Amino acid sequence: MVKRGILICATFFLIAILGIIALMNFSGVPVSAASTNSTPTSATVTINQFITVTLTNTPVTFGTMDPGAAQNATNNPLTVTIGSETNVDFDIAVKADNANFVSGSNTFAVSNLKWDNDLVGLGTDYTTSDANVYTGETTPGAFNIYHQLFVPSPQKAGAYSVPITVTASAV
Repeated sequence: MVKRGILICATFFLIAILGIIALMNFSGVPVSAASTNSTPTSATVTINQFITVTLTNTPVTFGTMDPGAAQNATNNPLTVTIGSETNVDFDIAVKADNANFVSGSNTFAVSNLKWDNDLVGLGTDYTTSDANVYTGETTPGAFNIYHQLFVPSPQKAGAYSVPITVTASAV
């Protein structure tokens, strides 16, 4: 009797489900339709400005000089190589990090150090501010910077130095 009751209940349940499905078909609601929905989007990226710099013929060397003498660097030119992975137009600038060459307590002005990109003429005095040697360059490669030093007279004997900085920056 219990089995018969379960069978009757299951039959009524099945008939009810089929009735609901039939109503859905008649009302225009799809019973088992797959739906797709596509929405366009995009992938974005921002590429950073990138400049690679390699210096050769460093440090800039003048060897031994007499007071009152002028001399080109013995290892001219300082070569600035801008790498092929550089992805922006660029300027190349130089500056001295201090206002003076220093040897112990003795000094002389950094303006006695000159730079030039072609060794024609006397060159431009170094200062503690960036000075563009090359501007608006578009193609990576090797760029030469020539140096000349004028030692004032009189000048105390000693081994003098001044740090200099070469900067490549995006235009």
